[in-house]
Amino acid sequence: MARLSTQSSSSLSLRGLAMLISMALFCLVHIPPTVKAQDTPIKEPFRHLDLLEMEQPQWMTVSPNGEYTLVSTVKSLVNNQQIGTYYVIKTDTNEITQIQNADFYPTEPPVWLDHQTVAYSNGTDLVFFQAPFIWPIRSLWKHGTQIIPFRYVPERSRLYYYANLSVKSIPNDPNSQNQYFTNINSIQVFLPGQGTITQTSGQETWTMGDRVTQEYIQAMPPFPRDQGQWSIGGGDVSRDGDYMVQVANAYNRPGVVLTDGAIYLSSTSFVEGRGGSPQEAKRINPKTDSPVEGVGFSPDRKYVCWTQRPRANALYDNPILYVYDVDTGKTIKLGEKLDRPISKPKFSRDSKTIYALVEDKGDIVMYSFTLDPKDTPKPLTPKNAVVAGMYPVANDAVMFMMSTGTNPGEMFKLDTNTQTTTRTTNFGQSYYNNKFVCPVEKLAVKNTNITVGALLTFPYGYNPKDTTNAASSKRYPLLVIVHDSPNNAGRHEWVYDGISPQVYAGAGFAVVSINVRGSSGYGKKYGEANYANWGKGPAQDVTAVVNNIANKYQFIDCENLHYMGYRYGAYLGMYMSGYTKNFKGMILDSGFFDLRTTYMLSSIDAPIMHSYFGGDPDEEKFRQKYIDNNPANPKVINKLDTNSLVFSRGLDPVEGIVNQVNMFGYHQTVLGNNGTSEYYAINNSGLSYLRTFDLKTFMTKSLLALSSWADVDLPYTVSE
Repeated sequence: MARLSTQSSSSLSLRGLAMLISMALFCLVHIPPTVKAQDTPIKEPFRHLDLLEMEQPQWMTVSPNGEYTLVSTVKSLVNNQQIGTYYVIKTDTNEITQIQNADFYPTEPPVWLDHQTVAYSNGTDLVFFQAPFIWPIRSLWKHGTQIIPFRYVPERSRLYYYANLSVKSIPNDPNSQNQYFTNINSIQVFLPGQGTITQTSGQETWTMGDRVTQEYIQAMPPFPRDQGQWSIGGGDVSRDGDYMVQVANAYNRPGVVLTDGAIYLSSTSFVEGRGGSPQEAKRINPKTDSPVEGVGFSPDRKYVCWTQRPRANALYDNPILYVYDVDTGKTIKLGEKLDRPISKPKFSRDSKTIYALVEDKGDIVMYSFTLDPKDTPKPLTPKNAVVAGMYPVANDAVMFMMSTGTNPGEMFKLDTNTQTTTRTTNFGQSYYNNKFVCPVEKLAVKNTNITVGALLTFPYGYNPKDTTNAASSKRYPLLVIVHDSPNNAGRHEWVYDGISPQVYAGAGFAVVSINVRGSSGYGKKYGEANYANWGKGPAQDVTAVVNNIANKYQFIDCENLHYMGYRYGAYLGMYMSGYTKNFKGMILDSGFFDLRTTYMLSSIDAPIMHSYFGGDPDEEKFRQKYIDNNPANPKVINKLDTNSLVFSRGLDPVEGIVNQVNMFGYHQTVLGNNGTSEYYAINNSGLSYLRTFDLKTFMTKSLLALSSWADVDLPYTVSE
């Protein structure tokens, strides 16, 4: 690293003094993303068990009048069970109240029925509770399938929700023996009635009224049913209850290739069977053959907004913001010039502004958009951070969740007039304040015609000030992390892909999260750079970043090199293990070993592969592309000898590496011809022969394996 030089001087000029004062003032208000020298760490490192016990915000929603913000948190992940709690924040005072007896994990944001009553889904049941938010939670209506409430219309006492129905579909090929189990959603309506809470002898009981007896109305969309499979992918109801928008995602083969994401606008009376005709329903979005997300009405019902990719079957495109004028029927595009992915749009309470999240080089920043395409969108939150969700609480205030690579997730309130931000919670601070948090630095590394982005988390114990021989001779192993999905990214946040770099940096590793070509948030050209190039190009990006670190940071031992990846990241690790001998060990989580097998059997990955490789791997014109990018390539299969610890979360019946390894007959030797391999799996897919594990097991096994491969002692005791 560069060293500062010093010169003696008997006096300072006024100009020099002014410069020093100016620099001092600058440092008070600006914290650059680069590493600052710090004293020798005296606090304990951040450990894997700390991550399990920290509360982190997951979902949020705001009452109709903006008075309360309801936040759900996750406290721990033990035995694959997520345990969470609801909190209520009073918007004007930031006073926070924990809801009692909320020992559950809320998987989706709840819906406010009025300023005091909330409905949420525990998976298959509708559950209600009321302010002052101290009532035991009671399930009042059992549906039997997965449901997600999303809008309540008080004028008509209707609660709208998605219902997930499992069905069996037969593929288009009549000769095929495969049967595809898929999920079809529908939007349905529940009439809550006038149930109230009464208190008797210190115990709270519900007077259920007609909540249980009322039949729901099934609100099915007016979609064509003769063009393959379709399902509801989102929707909204205007606040006056007159109009509904529904998203239909259609597939040309069950669960495989997306052919269209359509938004239909219609009256609720027609959709609910209370009158009207099919002619009332009309499509309002362009046909781009890409999924629709974030669809919603403005509070005044004049507009509908959503995000969608502008090109057909181009998953590497940046989603942009669309706005439909209900009165004129015109659609406008917003944010195209940003050349960045836009997500989670929400209208301000006066319907004049749209707030949305924009991803940019490892950050996710909240922006404000006017309804004029000529106006430039404005960033509202700081860089070097990730905003995970937000909700307007007033015309000049937005509540949001945010974390960084050095700060756990918390709730914040933004004053949009002054752009000042106030933290309103301290969920993780009891752990954070007592630990040494390793600094993070952004990297930009040139590799031929592109610049590769990365985030380097420095190891526990590294001290730029310490120049003693003992400290200068200390070298730290390097752990490379690559993210899930070829069009995703590692970000400047506390946890992503279930991985916290602070855990492994706290164990004494330098940790670099590399956003290889194709990663989101770096522009359209960068996003397209891995088209039909999942293996060779991204592997070269990893090599370029590692070489850059080796040249720039002498205290990092890049020959003591290790790897960790989830899904696509695990795939890339296996690809590289066949072409390079540089890695001492790999942690591979839920990847895919053979592209063709994954395409044919996995409903999760097949649409992604179809978009990137152009078609089916059995079609002649696409076959070679799959072969060139396949880890199970006959040319390298006998070279797969890197020590590996392989995990499979079992999200899809054939998603796991273990399944595909067994199918090809390589069993436990496939990644261990000259090394060792172990296999574990979360058993949530009926794969009884696989061993179950939770996040604690994952981190424990990973830390023990990495320390063994790196031949280093962990700074604290880790035991199984």
